[in-house]
Amino acid sequence: MRGVPNRAGQFDYQVVAHNDYSTASPANFRLNIDYNQHDKPRFRANRKLAAMTPANAFRFNLLNLLESNPGFMLSNQVSFTLDENSVGDNLAKIAIDSNGIDLIAEPPSTLAGQILAAKITAHSNTGGDSDEVEIQLPVALDAAMKPAINEGIQLTAHAGDNMQHNLQANIVDPAQDSNLRLVIDKVEPLAPWLSVSSSEPTTLVGNVPADATGQQYILTLHANNQKGGDSLAQVVKLNIDIDEQRKPQFKQDNPVLDILYPGQVYFYDFQQNRDIFPEYEDAPYTIKLAEGYSHPDWLVIENNQLKSIGVVPNVEDDEVIIHVVVYNQPGGQSDVVTLPIFVMN
Repeated sequence: MRGVPNRAGQFDYQVVAHNDYSTASPANFRLNIDYNQHDKPRFRANRKLAAMTPANAFRFNLLNLLESNPGFMLSNQVSFTLDENSVGDNLAKIAIDSNGIDLIAEPPSTLAGQILAAKITAHSNTGGDSDEVEIQLPVALDAAMKPAINEGIQLTAHAGDNMQHNLQANIVDPAQDSNLRLVIDKVEPLAPWLSVSSSEPTTLVGNVPADATGQQYILTLHANNQKGGDSLAQVVKLNIDIDEQRKPQFKQDNPVLDILYPGQVYFYDFQQNRDIFPEYEDAPYTIKLAEGYSHPDWLVIENNQLKSIGVVPNVEDDEVIIHVVVYNQPGGQSDVVTLPIFVMN
């Protein structure tokens, strides 16, 4: 028996042994799975939250308050609970959302300028429960002092690098608030390695993984200060530079494809013939007919395979010319490659 357990607890099994002649009586086994201390959620020492805007809905992803250990969140799932008694009469409607991760609230205008408090606990299916911690929830004082993030921000980073992008110069802060901070609302595709610096709260930081080369991340961010609350959300693009060494290309300067025979079906598999570098197994690629060129309407490329639609028609010339491009994620798109295909007339 082997496997990777994804939760703690006691598990009872019945095991039966048999061969070609007989079957043994069932034997009962109990498997005890203990919590993995490596996966126990631990809150950061600096866990100051962004200020809530009076009379506005507030949402905060509590995962941002946890320390990030190597491998964290790869196998374990984390959720949070709120100590209902810690929020008093709860005029701000403080709660944990149904997803178990987001803290939500809606403070009335009468709480402007106050600092609320709540006690929360994190729960991991593989690491057990965290210690209970108290978090402070400041309510902004003057909505006219809310910040704003400039539009059209585009960031770049290199795979394998320790990325740091301070966006303070891209944030308009009428309050000149020393508590100005950046908040990540959403990242697509997911990037668990990306966060806001705990020491420089307007700086995006992260160790960019090597396999992120060529990827574009769409970040939804907003800024927050204690006097004015939340800005409007803004979309920021983060592009991970391609690796020129892994730009796809044909191995031969003048690739030779199989001959075309009129009256027969044509089929050529670029992957199987291993014409492209890097190999498909190392960097999956897509090859397609280049736009802006004239191609025979009876030839198509599907799933990296060049094929005829029906049989090859009679061709007057001795060769057919097609133009292709190849794309992979780490290296981007190749130059246009001209491929002559000889015709057997």
